Amino acid sequence: MIEWIGTHDVGISSKTMWCGLMGVGPGSNGRFDIPYDADDFSRCYDLVTFAEISPVDDFPRICEIFPWYKPIVDSWDALVELYEKQDYKGVRHLLSSKQSDVMRLQGYGEKYPGWWTKPR
Repeated sequence: MIEWIGTHDVGISSKTMWCGLMGVGPGSNGRFDIPYDADDFSRCYDLVTFAEISPVDDFPRICEIFPWYKPIVDSWDALVELYEKQDYKGVRHLLSSKQSDVMRLQGYGEKYPGWWTKPR
């Protein structure tokens, strides 16, 4: 895990996964997010394959720290299948379809289509 964060191409979404796995949460001074496209997902995929992370055993730790990551975790197998087939539009489409669930889990409400607000 330390080797990966220090030597691999890291994006916000893969760093979020790494932080969840390492027990570093949103109380820290960091920015956290989900993958939005195949390029973002590629870095998450790299983390999982390089560090030999088990989706079954290890992903629940991510969701403990970042509950709003659950729609991505729940779609992991389908995302991997699309990514490995190089169906990058499919990866983007599947990730986009999870955006509303993620926003709701983060405490946002959809005021208008595509316009999310968080109650104060």
